[in-house]
Amino acid sequence: EAREVAATVRAVVAAWRGPVRPVPGDGGITHWVPLPDGLDGDTAAAALAREGIAVVPGRFFGRPHAVRLATTEPAHLQEGLDALGTVVDQFERRKV
Repeated sequence: EAREVAATVRAVVAAWRGPVRPVPGDGGITHWVPLPDGLDGDTAAAALAREGIAVVPGRFFGRPHAVRLATTEPAHLQEGLDALGTVVDQFERRKV
C-alpha cells in the first residue's frame, strides 16, 4: 500500500503545472519546493498557514528558499500545491 500511495503522490506532482517545480524527497511522500528569488520558506509557510495549509519551512533542513510538503492524501497534496501556486503567483505580481 505504501508504494501505491507514493506512486499516486508522484503522479499528482508530475501532473501539476504550477509556477514552481516540486522535487521529490526521500520516501515518495515528501517534496521540496524551491521558491523564486526573494521568497523564503518562512514567508511562504506563513502565507499558506493563513489558507489552512501546513508546510515546513526549508530553513529547518538547510534550505531557506524552499518549503517541504508531505502528505499521503493526494487530494490534500493537490490542495497544497494549488495554494502554493497562488502564493508564488501573488509574490511574483508584487515584484513587478
